[in-house]
Amino acid sequence: GAAKQPMSKVDRMLACLEWRHAHLTSLEYPLEIAGVRVGLRQLMQGELTGLGTGATVWPAAHVLAKYLEKRWPLASGGMNGMRVVDLGAGTGAVGLAARVLGADVTLTDQEQLAFLMEENAHRTARAMAAAAAA
Repeated sequence: GAAKQPMSKVDRMLACLEWRHAHLTSLEYPLEIAGVRVGLRQLMQGELTGLGTGATVWPAAHVLAKYLEKRWPLASGGMNGMRVVDLGAGTGAVGLAARVLGADVTLTDQEQLAFLMEENAHRTARAMAAAAAA
C-alpha cells in the first residue's frame, strides 16, 4: 500500500475545527474553560430573524476563549483583577470565558441580544458554582 502522507498545517488546523460542525445547529453550545462546563444558548440563523449574527457562537469566539484560558491559566492567578469589556458580545462566549478566569466583565451588544447575553451569564454563574462545589 501507499505510504500515508503527513497532513499539511492547513489540514491539521481544519481538522481541529471539526468539533464546531457537531454544534452548528444545536441550541446549546458546550464550552469548557478551566474545568467549568457551560452550555451557552445560541440561536440559529439570527441574521435571518432580525437578531443579527451575534446569536451564534462562532469558531473565532471559541478559539479566543481557549486562548484566554491558555494565556491566563487559573493556576497562575487567571485574569483576577482585570476588567474586560466585550463589545459586540453576542452570546457572550468570550467575555464569559474571561469571567470564569476571574475577570470583572461587562458584556455589550445590540438591545435585541441582551436576553441571550443575560441568559448565558446566568448559565455561566450556575456552572461556576457547580464547579466550585464539586
